[in-house]
Amino acid sequence: MKGAKLLLDTNIVVSLFEGDANLGSLLQNVEAYLSFASEIELLGSKHVNPEDQNWVDTFLEECYVVEVDFGVKELAAYIQWHYNLNLQEALVAATSMSLAIPLLSQNAHFQKIRELVFVHYQPSIETSLPEGYYDI
Repeated sequence: MKGAKLLLDTNIVVSLFEGDANLGSLLQNVEAYLSFASEIELLGSKHVNPEDQNWVDTFLEECYVVEVDFGVKELAAYIQWHYNLNLQEALVAATSMSLAIPLLSQNAHFQKIRELVFVHYQPSIETSLPEGYYDI
Protein backbone atom coordinates (compact mmCIF):
# COMPACT_ATOMS: atom_id res chain seq x y z
CA MET A 1 0.00 0.00 0.00
CA LYS A 2 1.33 3.42 -0.91
CA GLY A 3 0.84 6.40 1.33
CA ALA A 4 -1.79 9.07 1.15
CA LYS A 5 -1.78 11.63 -1.63
CA LEU A 6 -1.88 15.23 -0.43
CA LEU A 7 -1.56 18.61 -2.05
CA LEU A 8 0.72 20.68 0.17
CA ASP A 9 0.18 24.39 0.61
CA THR A 10 3.29 26.56 0.59
CA ASN A 11 3.12 27.13 4.35
CA ILE A 12 3.44 23.37 4.90
CA VAL A 13 6.65 23.27 2.87
CA VAL A 14 8.01 26.26 4.80
CA SER A 15 7.25 24.49 8.10
CA LEU A 16 9.08 21.39 6.85
CA PHE A 17 12.05 23.56 5.90
CA GLU A 18 12.00 25.10 9.38
CA GLY A 19 12.25 21.61 10.88
CA ASP A 20 8.72 20.85 12.13
CA ALA A 21 9.30 17.25 13.30
CA ASN A 22 5.59 16.49 13.80
CA LEU A 23 4.86 17.52 10.23
CA GLY A 24 7.82 15.52 8.95
CA SER A 25 6.44 12.45 10.71
CA LEU A 26 2.91 13.04 9.38
CA LEU A 27 4.20 13.28 5.81
CA GLN A 28 6.63 10.36 5.99
CA ASN A 29 4.63 8.04 3.70
CA VAL A 30 2.76 10.69 1.73
CA GLU A 31 2.87 11.27 -2.01
CA ALA A 32 3.33 15.03 -2.01
CA TYR A 33 1.77 17.16 -4.71
CA LEU A 34 2.26 20.90 -5.20
CA SER A 35 0.37 23.41 -7.25
CA PHE A 36 2.47 25.28 -9.78
CA ALA A 37 1.47 28.40 -7.78
CA SER A 38 3.24 27.02 -4.70
CA GLU A 39 6.23 26.07 -6.82
CA ILE A 40 6.50 29.68 -8.00
CA GLU A 41 6.31 30.94 -4.41
CA LEU A 42 9.06 28.55 -3.36
CA LEU A 43 11.27 29.39 -6.33
CA GLY A 44 10.77 33.07 -5.56
CA SER A 45 12.13 32.51 -2.07
CA LYS A 46 15.36 30.87 -3.26
CA HIS A 47 17.30 34.13 -3.22
CA VAL A 48 17.86 33.80 0.54
CA ASN A 49 21.08 31.75 0.33
CA PRO A 50 22.53 28.85 -1.68
CA GLU A 51 21.85 26.27 1.06
CA ASP A 52 18.16 27.19 1.11
CA GLN A 53 18.09 27.08 -2.68
CA ASN A 54 19.47 23.54 -2.66
CA TRP A 55 16.83 22.42 -0.15
CA VAL A 56 14.02 23.94 -2.25
CA ASP A 57 15.36 22.39 -5.46
CA THR A 58 15.66 18.94 -3.85
CA PHE A 59 12.17 19.18 -2.34
CA LEU A 60 10.65 20.18 -5.68
CA GLU A 61 12.32 17.20 -7.38
CA GLU A 62 10.67 14.87 -4.85
CA CYS A 63 7.15 16.27 -5.36
CA TYR A 64 4.64 16.04 -8.14
CA VAL A 65 4.21 19.61 -9.40
CA VAL A 66 0.80 20.04 -11.03
CA GLU A 67 0.69 22.47 -13.91
CA VAL A 68 -2.33 24.64 -14.61
CA ASP A 69 -4.93 23.57 -17.15
CA PHE A 70 -8.25 25.06 -18.20
CA GLY A 71 -10.21 23.09 -15.60
CA VAL A 72 -8.02 24.43 -12.78
CA LYS A 73 -8.40 27.95 -14.17
CA GLU A 74 -12.20 27.65 -14.19
CA LEU A 75 -12.28 26.23 -10.67
CA ALA A 76 -9.90 28.93 -9.40
CA ALA A 77 -12.09 31.67 -10.85
CA TYR A 78 -15.15 30.11 -9.20
CA ILE A 79 -13.38 29.79 -5.83
CA GLN A 80 -11.95 33.29 -5.99
CA TRP A 81 -15.37 34.79 -6.69
CA HIS A 82 -17.53 32.62 -4.40
CA TYR A 83 -15.18 32.38 -1.43
CA ASN A 84 -13.30 35.69 -1.68
CA LEU A 85 -9.81 34.19 -1.71
CA ASN A 86 -6.76 35.66 -3.41
CA LEU A 87 -5.66 34.17 -6.73
CA GLN A 88 -2.79 32.09 -5.32
CA GLU A 89 -5.02 30.48 -2.69
CA ALA A 90 -7.78 29.88 -5.24
CA LEU A 91 -5.28 28.16 -7.57
CA VAL A 92 -4.03 25.91 -4.78
CA ALA A 93 -7.58 24.92 -3.76
CA ALA A 94 -8.60 24.38 -7.40
CA THR A 95 -5.57 22.15 -7.99
CA SER A 96 -6.49 20.02 -4.98
CA MET A 97 -10.10 19.75 -6.14
CA SER A 98 -9.11 18.87 -9.72
CA LEU A 99 -6.93 16.01 -8.46
CA ALA A 100 -9.59 14.90 -5.95
CA ILE A 101 -6.99 14.77 -3.16
CA PRO A 102 -6.98 16.60 0.18
CA LEU A 103 -5.25 19.93 0.68
CA LEU A 104 -2.97 20.20 3.72
CA SER A 105 -2.54 23.78 4.92
CA GLN A 106 -2.15 25.88 8.04
CA ASN A 107 -4.65 28.40 6.64
CA ALA A 108 -8.01 27.77 8.30
CA HIS A 109 -9.92 29.87 5.76
CA PHE A 110 -9.79 26.95 3.30
CA GLN A 111 -12.44 25.30 5.53
CA LYS A 112 -15.11 27.55 4.04
CA ILE A 113 -14.76 25.88 0.61
CA ARG A 114 -17.47 23.23 0.83
CA GLU A 115 -16.26 21.34 -2.25
CA LEU A 116 -12.69 20.97 -0.93
CA VAL A 117 -11.35 18.08 1.14
CA PHE A 118 -9.21 20.04 3.58
CA VAL A 119 -6.83 18.99 6.36
CA HIS A 120 -6.01 21.85 8.72
CA TYR A 121 -2.51 21.47 10.14
CA GLN A 122 -1.86 23.20 13.44
CA PRO A 123 1.64 22.59 14.83
CA SER A 124 0.43 22.43 18.44
CA ILE A 125 -2.42 19.96 17.74
CA GLU A 126 -2.09 16.37 16.52
CA THR A 127 -3.29 16.08 12.93
CA SER A 128 -4.51 12.91 11.24
CA LEU A 129 -5.03 12.27 7.57
CA PRO A 130 -8.49 11.52 6.13
CA GLU A 131 -9.43 7.94 5.33
CA GLY A 132 -9.72 6.75 1.75
CA TYR A 133 -6.95 8.64 -0.03
CA TYR A 134 -4.57 5.76 -0.53
CA ASP A 135 -3.41 3.76 -3.53
CA ILE A 136 -3.47 -0.01 -3.19
